[in-house]
Amino acid sequence: MPKIVLHVKNLMKSFGDNKVLDRVTFPVKRGKVTVLMGPSGSGKTVLLKCIKGLLKPDRGNIVFSGDMSRIGLVFQDFNVWHNMTVLENIMLAPLIVQKRDKNPVYSEAMEILEKVELADKAGSYPHELSGGQKQRVAIARELMMKPDVLLLDEVTSALDPELAKSVLKIITKLAKDGMTMVLVTHDLHFAKYIGDHFIFLERGRIVEIGGLDIFRKPSSARTKEYLNSYFEF
Repeated sequence: MPKIVLHVKNLMKSFGDNKVLDRVTFPVKRGKVTVLMGPSGSGKTVLLKCIKGLLKPDRGNIVFSGDMSRIGLVFQDFNVWHNMTVLENIMLAPLIVQKRDKNPVYSEAMEILEKVELADKAGSYPHELSGGQKQRVAIARELMMKPDVLLLDEVTSALDPELAKSVLKIITKLAKDGMTMVLVTHDLHFAKYIGDHFIFLERGRIVEIGGLDIFRKPSSARTKEYLNSYFEF
């Protein structure tokens, strides 16, 4: 039975009168992929930011078995440093934040670039890369910090299908290697392929939690309506 490494408990977050998260509770199990799905505005991105510590919830808590700095987050808009090469981008945090020695960091960086299929782009600058390659740099940068949990926020939404495919390939490889992930996506075909646990959110509340059976026989009429709107077309 996989161990629970992170537990979101009764999380609540509002911006003024807008209640974005309302008593959200769920576990994240080691080595599994948890998929957050639901319509735009349902609170998925805010939830990831709360887990990462970028936003402070109004109530509730996040129980994590490790150091909170070991939670990685990849956004949909890359956030790479444009004045640095690919290699410099992914070496920066280990050198500056973790104060690690340059030689082992370099060796590890090259191994990770090989993993995300960008070793040949180590000396390239972001303006020389495609959107898919930039997103893989962003993933590599988080992997350099050795995350216990990797959060992914719609990482292919800004990419065309061909470029998105290269990113999804890397995420699939990470899942097969046992990386614990929490994934926000509207691509339900990919979610169904890679996910272990599925959480359907709407208006900041969890409507339903389940395994793959959620696609075959959702217990909520609203979940069924949402899934049908995607898979019928």
